[in-house]
Amino acid sequence: MDALGQGPGMEHDSLVTVGGVIEPEVALRVLELAEGAVVITDRSGSITYTNAAAVRQFGYSASEMLGANARLFQSGLHSRAFYSDFWARLLAGQSWQGVLVNRRIDGEIVEHDTRIEPITDDDGAVTGFISISRPAGASRLPGVTSWSPSGTQNALAFLVSEVRRGPDVVASASSLCEAVLRIEGIDGAMVMLLQDDGALLPITTAGRQFPGMQLGARIEITEVEAIIAKTEAGPWMLDIGDPTTADLVGPALHAGLQQLGITATGYVAIRSSGRIIGVLAIETESRIGSTFMPMMLGVLADVGSFATTIIGAQAEEYTQRDSVRSAVVAVIEERRFHPVYQPVFNLRTGEVIGYEALTRFDDGVAPDVRIAIADSIGLGMELELACAREALAHAPTDHSGSWLSLNFSPQAIIEGHVAELVQAADRSIVVELTEHLRVENYRDVIRALEASGTRLSVDDAGAGYSSLRHILELRPEFVKLDVSLVHDVDVDQARQGLIAGMAHFARETSTALIAEGVETQGYADALISLGVEYGQGYLLGRPHA
Repeated sequence: MDALGQGPGMEHDSLVTVGGVIEPEVALRVLELAEGAVVITDRSGSITYTNAAAVRQFGYSASEMLGANARLFQSGLHSRAFYSDFWARLLAGQSWQGVLVNRRIDGEIVEHDTRIEPITDDDGAVTGFISISRPAGASRLPGVTSWSPSGTQNALAFLVSEVRRGPDVVASASSLCEAVLRIEGIDGAMVMLLQDDGALLPITTAGRQFPGMQLGARIEITEVEAIIAKTEAGPWMLDIGDPTTADLVGPALHAGLQQLGITATGYVAIRSSGRIIGVLAIETESRIGSTFMPMMLGVLADVGSFATTIIGAQAEEYTQRDSVRSAVVAVIEERRFHPVYQPVFNLRTGEVIGYEALTRFDDGVAPDVRIAIADSIGLGMELELACAREALAHAPTDHSGSWLSLNFSPQAIIEGHVAELVQAADRSIVVELTEHLRVENYRDVIRALEASGTRLSVDDAGAGYSSLRHILELRPEFVKLDVSLVHDVDVDQARQGLIAGMAHFARETSTALIAEGVETQGYADALISLGVEYGQGYLLGRPHA
């Protein structure tokens, strides 16, 4: 049996499928319409046959479709009532013909002009169904730029043809609002996203502007909670000519809508994973707005379902990102962190040669996690610079001859931010660059360090992103041995051998080694014997304010 469910060498008067042999008269009907996508299912909707056109139209291979339920193609844009009527007709033995909005394997929403015929046995009982479909766009008249409730094209089909998913939620929502604006009688459209704290954030508008609502400016009126509650229950409208409307949206917004000549507004939820994450609002200037908008609520329900499919996931990602951004901004602006300083000792003499500045966040989040979160939203450098400034402001004052090391990313070095801080400091600064970070251009880093006269230390040697390349390319003054190398160094010969090799390299290149995680006297003694000059760890001194 080949991928289409047809055995090689079979005649056209029968087809072999997952479910067995289709009778000749059925096979003939399939072959007559084979230019379209042909999908045959059993009574429960499980697919038993597909043809090559179905593979092309839906993007799934025949093997992926065979045995799967036809729900595989559902876009989620048709209502439950639609499917109830749809299945009632088919199970009663009646054919169905119309436009189905389907979803390809790649997520693209497509319309199909579809005809479905029941398959019956000798007793007339329905045993399965044959579906034949073609792309609806092939028969659509070109140049259609608007939609009317009285037209032959349904609103959902119009939106599918006009709206394009963009690279982000703002682009997608803008395309949606522009299309909604071309629905006859609608004069304004706006998408607002629901924030974690219950505020609404307008992200795009089209046509007539909503008074007092600016893009990117949070709407925090006390009535938002009531608006969301009503939207949760389904599409709804406001008759602006009704003075009691002011009780729900507030006197200021109500007055603004009246001044603009808006007669009615409508609202529908945008959802993701079943929960409301935004609101699509529309408005009309029609003199019969109080009559027009109730008639549009059914259309608005379809628009909301379509909006959920097009921008739901993007909106949720945007909201989560915005929430994370707000949290990071609060950490930076309100200084929800403080520096601590861990001394670095000469292991032989016990002399403090410098301090490493570390950051502790007030909520207990680990520094590397917090920086990674900030990086994900483009605020990593801003956060690390804020931490560095705070560390310089509160650094130990008994620093005669000692340096202060600060952690920086390669980009902060290249863009000159490090040079500014170093030049403003009243003590020797060592820039610490972790091996865990990729360096895209070593020349740029070296040039920036030389221009500022900054001393360099490479952190986490032996556990980093690019092994020892940072050390070979940058030739730092200090190399810090990662705690994973130092642990059990007094009893582990493999670690001893590796550190001895590093010590030899350090002597040949005039580099100083600093061992991290020196927790016992045994560690310290072993490191001294291996030629490591400096160390830091709980044995020597804990981080302190």
